[in-house]
Amino acid sequence: MRFFIDELEILFPYEYIYPEQYAYMVELKKAIDAKGHCLLEMPSGTGKTITILSLIIAYMIKYPAKLSKLLYSTRTLSEIEKAAEELRVLCDYYKTNKYDVSILGVVLSARKNLCINPTISGEHNGR
Repeated sequence: MRFFIDELEILFPYEYIYPEQYAYMVELKKAIDAKGHCLLEMPSGTGKTITILSLIIAYMIKYPAKLSKLLYSTRTLSEIEKAAEELRVLCDYYKTNKYDVSILGVVLSARKNLCINPTISGEHNGR
């Protein structure tokens, strides 16, 4: 799906956008335009992650001098995995729609979540 918020073209990788997602994007864009802070809330399961990523990536593409990086922090490993997957989906959607964009996503996590060596992953003293 492709639509505009003001002059900003948004690519949303799903066929339908909930009214709450659209309203969330509008408020997030207002906060970024104002160079301010923003606190938004949506219920669980309403697509916050893809909503944020769709708006922010579109903004970064249109205004690279205003917004060049997104740091996306989560509390749990499953939330990290969800954000990484949604970013993959969004990047694939851009490619499918013939947009030539280069997006680098880096996932950071604790050693215990990444290391497959049981001797090292079992260390808890910072070595």
